[in-house]
Amino acid sequence: MIQLQAAGLPVALINPRQGRDFTKATGKLAKTDAMDAQILAH
Repeated sequence: MIQLQAAGLPVALINPRQGRDFTKATGKLAKTDAMDAQILAH
Protein backbone atom coordinates (compact mmCIF):
# COMPACT_ATOMS: atom_id res chain seq x y z
CA MET A 1 0.00 0.00 0.00
CA ILE A 2 2.81 2.39 0.85
CA GLN A 3 4.53 1.65 -2.45
CA LEU A 4 1.34 2.39 -4.39
CA GLN A 5 0.95 5.70 -2.58
CA ALA A 6 4.61 6.53 -3.21
CA ALA A 7 4.01 5.89 -6.92
CA GLY A 8 1.21 8.45 -6.84
CA LEU A 9 -1.61 5.94 -7.17
CA PRO A 10 -4.82 6.46 -5.19
CA VAL A 11 -5.26 3.88 -2.45
CA ALA A 12 -8.15 3.18 -0.09
CA LEU A 13 -8.27 0.72 2.78
CA ILE A 14 -11.77 -0.70 3.08
CA ASN A 15 -13.57 -3.21 5.24
CA PRO A 16 -13.92 -6.50 3.32
CA ARG A 17 -17.63 -6.62 4.11
CA GLN A 18 -18.10 -3.16 2.57
CA GLY A 19 -16.31 -4.35 -0.54
CA ARG A 20 -18.56 -7.38 -0.81
CA ASP A 21 -21.67 -5.25 -0.25
CA PHE A 22 -20.52 -2.88 -3.00
CA THR A 23 -20.00 -5.81 -5.36
CA LYS A 24 -23.50 -7.11 -4.61
CA ALA A 25 -24.97 -3.64 -5.22
CA THR A 26 -23.44 -3.56 -8.71
CA GLY A 27 -25.20 -6.82 -9.52
CA LYS A 28 -21.91 -8.54 -10.31
CA LEU A 29 -21.16 -11.31 -7.88
CA ALA A 30 -17.46 -11.90 -8.42
CA LYS A 31 -16.19 -15.41 -7.84
CA THR A 32 -12.44 -14.74 -7.93
CA ASP A 33 -10.02 -12.29 -6.35
CA ALA A 34 -9.13 -10.96 -9.81
CA MET A 35 -12.77 -10.19 -10.55
CA ASP A 36 -13.23 -8.58 -7.13
CA ALA A 37 -10.17 -6.40 -7.73
CA GLN A 38 -11.44 -5.27 -11.11
CA ILE A 39 -14.86 -4.30 -9.72
CA LEU A 40 -13.40 -2.44 -6.74
CA ALA A 41 -10.89 -0.60 -8.94
CA HIS A 42 -13.72 1.21 -10.71
